[in-house]
Parts: sequence; structure tokens; C-alpha cells
Amino acid sequence: DRNTGVLYWAQCGSETGGIYEIDIAGESCTLIGAPAGADAELTAFIIRYDVDVTTEHVSGDGRFIYTLLPRGGAEIAGYNYRNGAGEPNFEKFDDDTYLVEIPAEIDGLEVLSIGKYAFRDGGLGEDPQYMPIGKVVLPESVETIGYGAFRGNVNMKEIEFGGQESVIGDYAFYQCASLTDVCIPWPTGTVGYGAFAECASLVKVTVSGPTENFADYIFYNVPEAFELWGVWPSAAYDYAMANGLTFRDIEPYGAPVVSGVEDGGKYALSVLPDGVAITWTALRVESATLDGEPYEEGTPVTALGDHVFVLTDGRTEVTVSFTVVATSVRKGDPDNDGEITVGDALTALRIAAKLVAATDEQFEACNVDGDDEITVGDALMILRVAAKLIDESSFI
Repeated sequence: DRNTGVLYWAQCGSETGGIYEIDIAGESCTLIGAPAGADAELTAFIIRYDVDVTTEHVSGDGRFIYTLLPRGGAEIAGYNYRNGAGEPNFEKFDDDTYLVEIPAEIDGLEVLSIGKYAFRDGGLGEDPQYMPIGKVVLPESVETIGYGAFRGNVNMKEIEFGGQESVIGDYAFYQCASLTDVCIPWPTGTVGYGAFAECASLVKVTVSGPTENFADYIFYNVPEAFELWGVWPSAAYDYAMANGLTFRDIEPYGAPVVSGVEDGGKYALSVLPDGVAITWTALRVESATLDGEPYEEGTPVTALGDHVFVLTDGRTEVTVSFTVVATSVRKGDPDNDGEITVGDALTALRIAAKLVAATDEQFEACNVDGDDEITVGDALMILRVAAKLIDESSFI
């Protein structure tokens, strides 16, 4: 009963069913349109909860004003900037502003909600009730932030959510001109109309989960540099696309992360032809190319030399440049190009004829018969493998 602030609970029962009219004052339950054989008057079990939701209470420490919630718990309705002696009730956040840490319990009641206009207009005007608030810390118990709860706090630089908020109400942080970076925690389900509108310094908001409901004008008239970070798919992504805002993915759902190669570095191949298998995390892939050609995830890259891998998911493009080098010598490949060719056989022949001196790597690659000498026989074996007359497994 919103008129009296009293909550009632009624239970009525009938084996035959029907529509009931409840008379709270008389504690009776009448069956309307009772079927034949049914009792017109039924017993009603009515419980009255004497919850006064209109009277404001002051917390034991004198700092907060609160009301009772019909479902139990407390809603913060306001605060007392100063005590009876005229001294501030709150600690300083910086030289000019104060820190408001809202407790999880007040006078034994769990704090479940921040009420309408509870902390509005901090730092405005000369009225001593308006405290310049620099930072607000909410407890995990808070589920709802009400209409305009913190609107107009021009000095507030930080808001730390408790992590259990299900609703951030309309205009909750409207015109909080000093906010720059806000993280809305999951599982917040709803962000209300104009919640962060006209926040003149706000350049980044991170929505850490797939929030389901984003109202209109949430980020109305924020700076051009504003970026909305979140996950895809989500209401945050849809809102950004519909309103021309920059949207950026966050981990673990978001921007593609390429694995298997080192950006701008050299990737060492330990055994050919296993190669480099490129993998990635991405919600969707519009294209993946290696050196300009389509690339299928996990395909070994065995060609030695420089490569460029490009991945795009339609929103973000990732480019990775890497170089493939061999760290273990491949028998029969003294020029280390990843292939056994007639050129390799000629190199072995020139070393055997002592026309050129072999490096340690070339000596190991040409010593295919395992006798620790480079001879014409080694060159001939390499030539036969290059011509596919025998298999590479013939090398010792």
C-alpha cells in the first residue's frame, strides 16, 4: 500500500479456483463468480509488514540518511556533510574534495539501493549540505543506483562500483564533469536514460560484460575522443554502432590476439617441416591472410624468410610481421632455404672439391652419409633427393 507505506502479503486458496477480491482492512477474501458448489467466502491469510518507507532515518554515525525498503534492507536517501560541531563527516579525497565510502550495512540493515538524488549537486552553490565529492566507493550489497543519484557532482573524479549493481538509473551520473574513465561491472543489466550524459571529461567507459539493456542518450554530448569498451555481442556494442561512437573490444571476449608468432621478431623453427602454426582468438573473422594470400588457422608456415600476417574481424585489424628461421640444420640443405635442390648438391660438390670452405652449419647439412667427411658421394645423395629418386630419410 504505497499510500500508507505498509506492505501486505496475502494467500488465498480454493480447490475449484477463481478470481479473488481481497479486502485488507476486513481481512477477508471473496471469490468473484464462484463456480457451483464453491464457497463464496474463503479464508485469507494476510500478513502485514509494518514497514514505513517514507520516514527518513539518520545512521548511528550521523553521516547518512536512509529509508527502509519494503523488501527489507535500506536505501541511502542522502547524507550529512557536517556534524553538530560544523566539522566534515567525511575524509578528504584530495585537497578540495571528499571521499564517500558507503557501508554495506547501516544500523544492522543491508544497504541495497542508492536513492533518487541522494548525492546530487555535490560542490554546487554555497548551501552547506552540498559537499564537494571527489570519489565514491559503493559496497557489493548495492543492487540499484536510483534516478539522478549522483547527478551534478562536478568534482567527482572516480566512481568505484561494488560489482553487484543490476540497474544504473536514469541520469545517475548526469553532468559529472570531472569523470574521465568509468568501469561498469558485470552483471549490471540496465544502464538508464542519460546516465552519463553531459559528462564533459569522460573519454572512456568500459562495460565488462554483455549488459542487456542500454537506454537512449546514455553518453549524450560526451567528448569527441570518447571510446566505449565492451564485449561483442552486447547492448553496449549496439549502442555504439547506432550512435557513431568508437567501440573497442576487451579481453577475454574482444580484440583478436594472434598466437604462434612474435610481432616484429624472429620465430625459430626447431624442426622442419612442422613450421609455425598461427592461431588467434577472435569472435568472428572477416579475413585472415599470410603474405596477401588467404590463410587457414593452424596451417604450418614452413617457408623461411619474412612474412606478414593480417587478421580482421570487421572492426579491428591486426597485422603481425615475423621472420621464420631454422634453428636446427636440415640435412641436404646447406643454403638453409627450406628446400633441397640441385643448388644444394652443387654447394656440397664445391665443398668436397675444396673450392669453398664450409661453415659449421653447411658441413653438418652436407654430411648426409654420416662419415664426417664431405665427399662427392654426399653431393650425389643430395642430388638424388632433389631429383626425388630417393627419400630424404636416406640421409644419416
